[in-house]
Amino acid sequence: MKKIVYVIIAILFLASCSDDNSTQPTENRIIYFSPTSGSVGNVVEIVIEGFTNKKSELEVKFNGKVAVIDTITKAASNNQFVIRTFVPSGATTGKISITYKGKTYYSETDFVVNALGGDLLPLGNGWYWVYKKYQLDTNSNPIMNYYTLDSLVCVGKEFILQQEAYKFLSFSSFDNSNQYNQNKNQYFYKVNNTYFAHSSWFDDLVNFGSSGLVLPFEITDQWVKIINPNQNDWRIYSHTFVNEQFSFGTINGELTIDGINKGSVSTTISSTTFQNAVQVDYKFKFVGNAQTQFGNLPLNLERILSIYYVPGIGKIKSKMLPMRFVVEGLIDQIIPGYEQQLSKNFIN
Repeated sequence: MKKIVYVIIAILFLASCSDDNSTQPTENRIIYFSPTSGSVGNVVEIVIEGFTNKKSELEVKFNGKVAVIDTITKAASNNQFVIRTFVPSGATTGKISITYKGKTYYSETDFVVNALGGDLLPLGNGWYWVYKKYQLDTNSNPIMNYYTLDSLVCVGKEFILQQEAYKFLSFSSFDNSNQYNQNKNQYFYKVNNTYFAHSSWFDDLVNFGSSGLVLPFEITDQWVKIINPNQNDWRIYSHTFVNEQFSFGTINGELTIDGINKGSVSTTISSTTFQNAVQVDYKFKFVGNAQTQFGNLPLNLERILSIYYVPGIGKIKSKMLPMRFVVEGLIDQIIPGYEQQLSKNFIN
């Protein structure tokens, strides 16, 4: 009788062990990722088993470079999730890793990082870009209920200032209106990975004017370097003013425009995030004085235009913050800022 009891106890014990094993959590692992190769900024989906669906508890890396986790969603199978992320700047070919609760797990295969494809400023006949241009409020946020439409259309090549360059027609219109204005044409050319533009490209940056006060900051016709991936910063333009006449006196001082390569950044337009944008800042600076009827007044101005380029697309966003413009006894006003966002484009 005792033997029968022992046998029953043993069976129940084994059954309970079997039940315990079936409820043990699945070991954390990276099942697969797709695609298996890509460039910086490309979307990658990683299917995982176990872990958690809380972004704050996971750290994803591509061969040691930390990646931004966009979303984590439930997969079709139980206890599986899909991590949506982007190939981070500086990533190289190697394993994808996920760190969770102090332990790091690696993919079985390498993710292959491809070189970035496409030009930062694509140039081609018939290609076009359309942007929404918003004025910024006092907190430097776009006023979304009002914008103009700016467009650029490449119409081929033309010789200008002894250089063959791509010619772009530029237009501006108001939303919900068929009326538009044609702006100055824009011209660009490329040498290796360095881009040059006609100086009229900087008209917005040097536009310090108002009723009764227009400063003579127009740049004479010339080619200026606007994208130089091989330099962190470079001098684009400089001019020394010596007793330069303007509407209410003369000015003296130094005007400079510098290019500053900020490298790869993440930026968002509407609901689309670009992880591989390249930010270039253009800094306008004038240090000098204005001789007026009120005496010799200091005149120190600085303004920065930030432009975001994406390889194979071109300019996707530009932003210039508002600036207070003060000349003692003459003017005290806010020069509005703006943000320009890509709405649609065509590149064949």
